[in-house]
Amino acid sequence: PYYHPRFSPMQDDPRESSAPPLPTTTRPRRSPLGPVRWLFVYTRGLIVDQHVRRQTMFYVIIAAMLMAFGGEVFVGGWLKENPWRFLLYYLACGWLTIVAALLAIYDILMLRLQHRVIRRKLRVDLLGDEHKEEE
Repeated sequence: PYYHPRFSPMQDDPRESSAPPLPTTTRPRRSPLGPVRWLFVYTRGLIVDQHVRRQTMFYVIIAAMLMAFGGEVFVGGWLKENPWRFLLYYLACGWLTIVAALLAIYDILMLRLQHRVIRRKLRVDLLGDEHKEEE
């Protein structure tokens, strides 16, 4: 028969044992949404932090340019052998370009918003509340 290590047949009552309890190994439960949660956290970081957003735009543009250059120079023959391979490769390159363009547009909109907020604050500080800009 199988005996649990803490409750050997030699002991009468397992609750009266003087031996320390064996450590239990419990693994932290992994969330099934782990990668999705990471994606949301990273995306939120892109939206909030201007430096991270601009750094990401830089690296995405570099990757798209390298893919376009490498697609013609290094793997051009390999891509032209199969039309699906060619299509998927350049769709990925185009997707990177679109992501960088959307990040740039978002960055411009955030700059305009910051400029408008600062301009209104300066106007209120310098001229007072009665000279608010009418829009």
